[in-house]
Amino acid sequence: MGEIRGRLLIGGMVLRNLEASLDHGAHDSESGWTGSLLIDPPQQESLQVGRPYRLELDDERAGQIEVTQIECIPGQRQLRAHIRGCSPLKWSPYAHEHHHDSVISLTPAAILGDA
Repeated sequence: MGEIRGRLLIGGMVLRNLEASLDHGAHDSESGWTGSLLIDPPQQESLQVGRPYRLELDDERAGQIEVTQIECIPGQRQLRAHIRGCSPLKWSPYAHEHHHDSVISLTPAAILGDA
């Protein structure tokens, strides 16, 4: 399994800086790959199991994916979203374009005490 960073396009929104693990030898996907994404709990609200999304990786590959399951990771705050490829990952000249419209970057908020 290879690990890489990327982003997920959800309609007009973007989940950025996601850590992805990909398995290119998967037999349960027509495209030949499955994997997982690490997401923060607030990002789960933007994802639906069974819905297609566009995954754009930092190495300039991109493809359609489907979220198949979202689960808790014991001992961690992040969740794991299991994905399967709906299309082959191909080089995309648009994978590094900046999407300025309706961009959402969800990062954990710091909890500050009273000063």
